[in-house]
Amino acid sequence: MRIFLLISFFMTFSVFSQTGNYDNPNYKKIKRAVKKKKSNFHYHKLFKKFSNPNSKMTLEEKRFLYYGYIYQKNYKPFGFSKYRDSLNIYAKKQLTKKSIQKMIYFSENILSDNPFNIEVLTYKAYLHRKAKDAIGYQLAKKQLNIIFDAILSSGNGKTKATAYHIIYREHKTDILKHFKLKFNGIRKTIEKFRIEYLNVAKNKYGIRGVYFNVKAFKIDLKSKK
Repeated sequence: MRIFLLISFFMTFSVFSQTGNYDNPNYKKIKRAVKKKKSNFHYHKLFKKFSNPNSKMTLEEKRFLYYGYIYQKNYKPFGFSKYRDSLNIYAKKQLTKKSIQKMIYFSENILSDNPFNIEVLTYKAYLHRKAKDAIGYQLAKKQLNIIFDAILSSGNGKTKATAYHIIYREHKTDILKHFKLKFNGIRKTIEKFRIEYLNVAKNKYGIRGVYFNVKAFKIDLKSKK
């Protein structure tokens, strides 16, 4: 059973019809920058900002952070955390002060392997809010906004050329939830598995489906050799 249904509660973005302010990520440029220690986009510097509730990031920094993660050794696009089942079990129980702290602990361990897990970050924000931990709540909410800002800056999902670039398969579902779109079960794979098209149910935007660029998964395989 899926338990993380809170994404729209925390997100405050524009509607599906965007203005066209987007650009495909330049993966080669990002790879060079995040690996160069003297670069302002060196990954350690970016992640330090991502982890600080008081720091601010430019849109370019957010993009280099999100897409640059595929060049980090901890990136596993198809991994599954052993703490996920534990979190699911506790989430079905009544919330108490003790159980909230346990679930925050499980969430943090999941995020240590995948810091861009939108579902877990969303639930972690919810838990911090329940615990009246303003700093933890604001940090989780900030991190969610950074991830969505990066993805939504990569395209508009309306064509193959303007597909949303994602680094985790789960982010397809997260983007649909963000726009309150429902996947109708019909999926197409295009251009040698680089583009995926998800049909959606009837909606107020008149959108029939959304395109996602998943070539980051293949880039990862090559970059680790």
